[in-house]
Amino acid sequence: MADNFNMQPHNATWQRFTKLLTYSSVAIALLMVLMAIFLT
Repeated sequence: MADNFNMQPHNATWQRFTKLLTYSSVAIALLMVLMAIFLT
């Protein structure tokens, strides 16, 4: 790996990606719970 590679933008992008993944996982789980409640 190059010595002059700047990790700061990469880390910021990774943190945004993991936050998006977490929020979408929670939203999908909530959607499944609501579907289980209202569609049965």
